[in-house]
Amino acid sequence: MSAGTAVASNKGPLYFTEFLPRLSSVSVCVQVPRKRVVKLSIKDQFLDGLTSTGAISIPLAARTADYVDVLPFVQEGDGFFTLKVPSSGENTQSTTDQLTNADGLIWSVSELRQHPKATLQCSECGQQILALEEVRKLHSMPSELWYEMMEFWHCHKPTSGEYTNDKIASRFNSLRPAADSLIVGAYYFLVPSTAAISNDGSFVQCSGCNHVLGEMDNGNHKLFKWKLVLTDGQLEQRCSSLIYLYSYLLDSVASSAIRFFLVKNGEQQVVLWCFNFGLDVTFSTHRLQNSLKVMYMDNKEEILKFLAQYESQESTQYEVIDLEKDMMTSTVADLEDINTQLPQSQRTFNQWKVSYIGRLL
Repeated sequence: MSAGTAVASNKGPLYFTEFLPRLSSVSVCVQVPRKRVVKLSIKDQFLDGLTSTGAISIPLAARTADYVDVLPFVQEGDGFFTLKVPSSGENTQSTTDQLTNADGLIWSVSELRQHPKATLQCSECGQQILALEEVRKLHSMPSELWYEMMEFWHCHKPTSGEYTNDKIASRFNSLRPAADSLIVGAYYFLVPSTAAISNDGSFVQCSGCNHVLGEMDNGNHKLFKWKLVLTDGQLEQRCSSLIYLYSYLLDSVASSAIRFFLVKNGEQQVVLWCFNFGLDVTFSTHRLQNSLKVMYMDNKEEILKFLAQYESQESTQYEVIDLEKDMMTSTVADLEDINTQLPQSQRTFNQWKVSYIGRLL
């Protein structure tokens, strides 16, 4: 999975550790009965233990103090044990606004500046769409929360004086990349018109193969990152569908505060509930940084109940996200992959399944 850093394969018990920045604590769940645990200690960000079936060594999601014996603090569950210890160091609490503007997102301004000779190419035919050496200015997309503030100002500011509503709206809607600049969003680029792309008024296409690369948005050519390939010498980097969805979800949560999403392609549907963000987690095969904790349901009957319930409540909203078939298939597979690697006790919450979408490191 490309949404995080892989860790060494662990043939031991299933485990899960989570750094909760708002609580300044590290939570641990290990699928081993408490009665089988003989020793348990923490050193150098590892939970080391001895059970009746062998030794365990589990990387923690964040640094804590070293403890010679944490066995007295263990809580017993049905076939598993849990542990919570304070984290050490500064609290790294994040907001969605900080996350969507962070340089850690794939192909951010700071990352692109590290590849001044790179090109962005069509993921379908390989045609060059944009050469970064021809781009003199890279701009991060202004915060979506700033957009909301401007919209509120536009709706409520008196229509008198030098800055009238019409002038504000005109300036607000005229955000355009100059011919030698590139505007970088969380999951997309706003690019100037070039011979390498064309549009039909709705969609932006590669002029070489007519593959859809994005959409027209307020007169802008909006190219989706997962439709492109970044090449720089021997480097060839793609934006995975899951990282694209991760960036899109954070962007939407920041701009609208909506936490529920109906992700679909044709009859295949998944409902996502963005439960928490900014979490560092570890489990048997991966370490995810600034991950998004999602609850999801893929059962058709449960989805129909959900839609019927929330469509009858005017105060509750959800956003519909249409994905292409291959992206939908990949997204569902990645969600399931993470879910099955969690300890059994951590996989569900009522009718929801639990998964995590992590940021590239």
